[in-house]
Amino acid sequence: MINNILINLLLIKTKITSKYNYVKSIFTDTESILIIKNNKPYSVWFRYCFIVFLNYIINLLKNLKYKIDITTDTIQIIKNNGQNRKVIILDSNLESFNRNIGINDLIKYINNNKLQSNYNKPIINKFNLIKNDSSLCLKKYISQYDNNKNFAHTLDNIIKFNNIEDNYEFIEIIFYKNMNKSILKLNYDEVKYKHIDYLFNINQ
Repeated sequence: MINNILINLLLIKTKITSKYNYVKSIFTDTESILIIKNNKPYSVWFRYCFIVFLNYIINLLKNLKYKIDITTDTIQIIKNNGQNRKVIILDSNLESFNRNIGINDLIKYINNNKLQSNYNKPIINKFNLIKNDSSLCLKKYISQYDNNKNFAHTLDNIIKFNNIEDNYEFIEIIFYKNMNKSILKLNYDEVKYKHIDYLFNINQ
């Protein structure tokens, strides 16, 4: 009877070892990895397997990251840390892209172009779109966008993202910059694709 128990135990051990080796072979074909530690061989096989596993997970997450991304020619992000609210637009016309932009591109670009306080930002008194006898005030929209040229803050992009009708004749602007007052009346079609920084530097 004892012999039968021993035989069964050996069979179980053999099956477990076989299964273990099978699973191991699926995961890695590396049988052992040794280093010299304190002048003696030391196995780091489990560390190796763990790193292989982590690399597998990292690659899986990278692939997933790009699979769930979406590309477009224009993208807007609003950053709000509770004290400052920044609205940023990127588009495919920026020199850094010249192609469609994805969410991953947006994250990298924002990280590489740290948001800074723009002390030279103009104080806008009036920013109106004019059509015949009617006008639309854009001051509250324009004021949200930085005049940093690293971002695609054109009048056209701002109008699109704020769902404003694109059918005007003139723009009337009154603003203060460097203690100087400027009054402008510009043809809408001539400046709609210009960066807002251009509008605030025409007379500079």
